[in-house]
Parts: sequence; structure tokens; C-alpha cells
Amino acid sequence: MAGAGVLGPMLAPVRAYCWQNNLPGLTVLVVRNDGQVPPEALPLGVADVNAERMGVFNYDWYGIFPPT
Repeated sequence: MAGAGVLGPMLAPVRAYCWQNNLPGLTVLVVRNDGQVPPEALPLGVADVNAERMGVFNYDWYGIFPPT
């Protein structure tokens, strides 16, 4: 994708919202071209990416009111 590396600043508010509200970090779902792990430039703030990813998949997102 031309323009690789531009998502970090755009996803930082998403990560901050998740962190401030004790939610799993949605930014772990964004991966590099090889589809394995998030890019190094993304603001994740987690030690175990796989555990955080499973937390995102297992969380009851319909149980919270979405931000506007």
C-alpha cells in the first residue's frame, strides 16, 4: 500500500480511548503486509499482542455505548 506508516497518528486516539476506558486495544487488529503482527509504528502499549488480540475478539462490544 502506498503511504504505509500513515495509520499510526490516526489510530492513536483509538488506542488512547481504549486505554482510558479499560477496553482491549483495537489497534492490535491492524497488521503489516505479511499479516502477522501490527507495524512497529502503531501505538499499542501492550507486551503480548496475541493476548490483546484475543481480548478484542472476546470482548462484548455490544455491551457498551459507542463514542461519538
